[in-house]
Amino acid sequence: MFLLRPVWTANLANYFLNLAAMGSWLAWPLFFDRVWGYSTLATGLALTPAPLLSGVVAAYGSQLSERFGADLMVRVGSLVPIAANLLAFALLREEANYWLVAAPAIALMGGGWALTQPPLNSAVMSQVGADLYGQANAAFNTVRNIAGAMGIAIAVAVIGDPGRADVLDAYRRAFVAFTLSAAACWVVLMFLYPRVARARGRARGLAPS
Repeated sequence: MFLLRPVWTANLANYFLNLAAMGSWLAWPLFFDRVWGYSTLATGLALTPAPLLSGVVAAYGSQLSERFGADLMVRVGSLVPIAANLLAFALLREEANYWLVAAPAIALMGGGWALTQPPLNSAVMSQVGADLYGQANAAFNTVRNIAGAMGIAIAVAVIGDPGRADVLDAYRRAFVAFTLSAAACWVVLMFLYPRVARARGRARGLAPS
């Protein structure tokens, strides 16, 4: 299954995307609590732009994929998490400015994830025979969970002690790491992930019958 180029490249992009997403989604609540002094309830409400926009994008994502093509969707969608983490890195301050900094970055991360992740999963499933659907989907989700765990570990390692003097710089370094991971996802999709039409033609001869 992993000899198929669309499968291993989609899983590699899946890895980098979810490392960036899960890491940033841990960094933000820690930042709200430790730096901006948000309560638990306020922190939870502050994170809602991500699932809200993700849900909206996911609801219309299949229509967009059918109209413009899944390969274009994932390439464009993978640019959005880069912008989300760059925005956080560039504008993060100790003074709370939620609507101009945090809300756009969080929403963009959720929307970019929804534009990229489901089409990638569908692309993997379309490249294998029906008898490998279970294995292909399980592998894709395993890669996602491993990436999420590593993103969380990176966030904790980089941010470190909440009482450190350079706490703001620590969060900026974390968002730099997530920007680089999101950029690696885009590079994989731009230069390694094959065009859908060509990939399907090659995969038919390789996929199990």
